[in-house]
Amino acid sequence: MQASGAEDAGLFRFSLPMGAKESFMPSWTKHLVGDGQAVGEGMAVSADGSAYFVATFSGIVSLGGMGRSAVGDDGLLLKVAPDGSLLAFVAFGGVGLQQPERLALTPAGCVAVVGRYTEGLRLGEGEAGLTQSDGIDGFVALLRL
Repeated sequence: MQASGAEDAGLFRFSLPMGAKESFMPSWTKHLVGDGQAVGEGMAVSADGSAYFVATFSGIVSLGGMGRSAVGDDGLLLKVAPDGSLLAFVAFGGVGLQQPERLALTPAGCVAVVGRYTEGLRLGEGEAGLTQSDGIDGFVALLRL
């Protein structure tokens, strides 16, 4: 995996080959490619083996043919299938900072994301969102992907 921006983030799935005791081999790797930075913030794995990953990014970032450009520092949520295929790419956008910091999976199959933002927060492609009250505000989002 080669770096492309100021700071890059990568997601790896490792497996232990049958009979091996110390040698892990990557089953697949995902590299957030862009011209700015991408910083991993959290990850969880569901019972079916799908990986969920939140990151903060600036500039332009892409993965698996899906991409977004940030206004300031934006966030993203990825869902990757056990075979490494990209299932979902959700942006947390707006002016200022949008930083998802942690995530958890619910028994009902939803993803809970907590984080902070300044000046506004928009989830996905919709226009609806939150506005800032003063300084840095927090958010909790419950998403079904």
